[in-house]
This record gives sequence, C-alpha cells and structure tokens, in this order.
Amino acid sequence: MTETCDVLIIGGGILGIGLAYSLARRGAENVVLLEKGNPGDGSTGKSAAIIRMHYSNPATVQLALRSRDLFLNWSSEVGGETVYSKTGWVFLVPHDQESNLRENLAMNQSLGVDADLIGPERIAEHAPGINMEGIAYGVYEANSGCADPNATCRGLARYAAEHGVSVLTGRPVDRILTAGDRVIGAEAGGMRYEAGATVLAAGPWSGGLSREIGLDLPLELTREQELILRIPAGERAPALAISNMCDRIYLRPVDETCLLLGRGYPKEYETVDVDSFKQTYDVAFAEDVLQRMGHRFPGLERAEIERGVVGLYTVTPDWHPIVGPVQGRPGLWVATGGSGHSFKIGPALGEMLADLMVNGHCGWIDATIFAPERFQTGRTFNSRYGGNRA
Repeated sequence: MTETCDVLIIGGGILGIGLAYSLARRGAENVVLLEKGNPGDGSTGKSAAIIRMHYSNPATVQLALRSRDLFLNWSSEVGGETVYSKTGWVFLVPHDQESNLRENLAMNQSLGVDADLIGPERIAEHAPGINMEGIAYGVYEANSGCADPNATCRGLARYAAEHGVSVLTGRPVDRILTAGDRVIGAEAGGMRYEAGATVLAAGPWSGGLSREIGLDLPLELTREQELILRIPAGERAPALAISNMCDRIYLRPVDETCLLLGRGYPKEYETVDVDSFKQTYDVAFAEDVLQRMGHRFPGLERAEIERGVVGLYTVTPDWHPIVGPVQGRPGLWVATGGSGHSFKIGPALGEMLADLMVNGHCGWIDATIFAPERFQTGRTFNSRYGGNRA
C-alpha cells in the first residue's frame, strides 16, 4: 500500500518531533512522522537533558536560548504539565580559562543570555560542600536547569498529533525511496510513504539509511555513559546543574534523593555500531567519575549507584548538527548529528527547519551555517574551549 503526504519525517527523537511540533504550529498539513518505537525512545531519552546557554558560537547560543524559552513557557506553548526544572546551572572553570570565560560570557550576554560571572563565595553558596581547589570562576544561569527528555518528546508529539500531524509509532523505516537522484519517501513495514519532502532525523540510524542511497553523511557514533546516584543519608547534593571543566564531569539533580553524573570533555571516545554496543556501564568508568565527584564534593563520595544510563552521540566533525536540504538530492532534508547537544537546542532547530520548509527562509537565524555541504566548503564551527564544548 502507498500513502502520500507533503512532508515525511523519519525519526521521533528531539529533532524529528521538534520539527513536527513546529510544522503543526505553522499550520502545515499532511505531515507524517515515522518512529521505530515511541517518541524519545532512542538517543534523546538517554540524554542528560541539561539546559544551558553557554556556547561559544553565536548561532548555537541563539538556538539554546530560544529552546530554553520554550521550556520555561511549556504549559502555555505546548500544553500539559511542565517538563522543565528551573534549577539553575553553573559552569566551573580553572584559572587558565578565565580569559576565554570572560570573552564568551560577554558574547552570550550580548545575545540576551541572562548569566553572571561569579567567584568562589557565590559558587559555594550555590553548591554547598564544594571543594574550591583549582576553581577560578563560574558562570551562573539562574533560569537554566534540566528537563525530562522522554516527557518532552511525548508532549511535543501530543501537540503535533492534536494539530494534524500523523505520528506513527512502531514503524521502523526499512529504506529511503528514490527515483533517480530525487528522494520520494520511505518504506516501513511493507508500507510506502511517498512525500514531496522527506526529512531524515533518525539520530544514530541516519548514517545507515543515507548510505543505502549513496549519501555518505560525516557521522560517527560514540558510546556515552552516565550514572544515577543515590545521595548518601545526611548529605546535601547540589540542587542545580553543574558543568565542571576543572574535573571534566557534569551533574544534575534527578529528584530529592538522586543525582545524575557524567564525564565531560576532554576524554577518550569509544566509536561503536548502532546495533551492537554494550548497553551497561563500565566499572572503570564508574570508579573514575565517582573519584572525580568525590574530590569536588567530599560529602558525596559514599553515593551509591542506583543504575547506569548508556546511549549514543551521533557526532559530526565540528560537533554541530547537520540541518537543511541536501544539495544534489532533491526532496531530501536532514536533521541529525547533534553531537551531544541536540536536546538543549532541538526545539529551536525544529523551528528553524520548519521556517525553511514552509517559508523558504528563516528570519531569526542564519540557517545556512548548519547546511550539510559546510564540510565541503570549509564553513565549519569552532569552539572557544575545544572539542565538544561547542
């Protein structure tokens, strides 16, 4: 059987479902989204889901701020209970990064980010019990925090479905359909979905699907681990999200009794295959991050591991997503390669892509800098802090 639509979206993670939401907001009709499981089941659901603005590329800051504002206004914009916890966020840096921090903070503030430079005394106020050894300054964002990634995707999917988008779950895509160079849709479970525009937003599965039609997107998959820790009795854990450049870890509250702990850049990355990677945490990883956290927060060194979270980053060469139409492949658009940043900027990327598809342009950001061909033209992103700090 064949079903036709104007826009076909492959993937129900934050990029695919964010696009579906924004298309629905713009009154787009005849949109179909295919998701192999349920919205957010893949990489998005494994995200640490820390929401912060502090990036070193203005466009990424714009996206993060626009997405954060959606989270802050979730009930009025999307509807339903909020999925966001405005815990605040602090970025801790060593003395040799003070100049970078000040310059980057000034750029962020010029774009409207509500952030402050804070010293040791205020850092200690926000994070009681912290060991200040080696920490020079911090950036504090009072309105930042963390979100529930699964609830986020469910909420966006619900809104999209209520406003005309066909959100089809349990529909793994078998292949992308082509007619010559033109992409005309996809096949899932023996059903053909033909579309004027097909958007590949399949996260870590994007590379395999694109290679089958001769398109080699520069994507690499890395295995990422985090721990959910139970806070020791009688101890206080930080009540805000923290990105700690000094110890190369990040953490955030999960609830009143647990916190999430992960390992930040620079570190060794483990490249894996999407369908065959270890989905339980490594003992060596756990020992390493617990030691790093125990050094910085001595009262938490007895924290017990409740469970591990293992997911995938879909990484591009410049650690920024690939979003836009594919040159030489009429009918095909891509939204993939979040490189660990997709969740916090995903809603705004969906809005940007929806503007391109509906209006032919995006008036609030230069969308061309995320284009697939940037790796051939050399117009790539850089990071003030290096690597995936973006």
